Amino acid sequence: MAQAENAEGNYPAGTTFPTGAKLVVVTGDNPLFQVLDANNNLLVDVSDILSSADGTFGNDIYSGKQSDLTGVAATATTDLHILTVKYDDTGIGGSVGVKFYMTGLMTTKVTETVAVAGVYTRTESVKLASGTGEGSYQGQDFVLTGTLSASGKGTLILPP
Repeated sequence: MAQAENAEGNYPAGTTFPTGAKLVVVTGDNPLFQVLDANNNLLVDVSDILSSADGTFGNDIYSGKQSDLTGVAATATTDLHILTVKYDDTGIGGSVGVKFYMTGLMTTKVTETVAVAGVYTRTESVKLASGTGEGSYQGQDFVLTGTLSASGKGTLILPP
């Protein structure tokens, strides 16, 4: 990713990321993929080469309880849905030349504390346990299987 973003001029610091760098997902209707340094400073947004999409029908299966008033989970919720992750740096001169996708069942688990004075803690973990896909590396086709997992925790404030 660093090599591709450097070739595009989006990451002038080099063709590798520094020690401690991490890939993060900024969730929402259109998730953003960013690389942060060890101190959580933005190095580069990589959403131009890395993206995700929900399944064809966009079905989500939820379990657990959630407040109708605040949207905060009543302790824990689980969401199951089909997810496809796509990577493509083949249109960038000087890049590695990798293009692939991986699709599978994504499980998202959310735990939230009871809000005190409008402040609560949210912990989220996601896992795509057995993804499959295909792609190409410098013109050579391949198929792939793999897993994807991520987790995070943050303090949030309820809207007024």
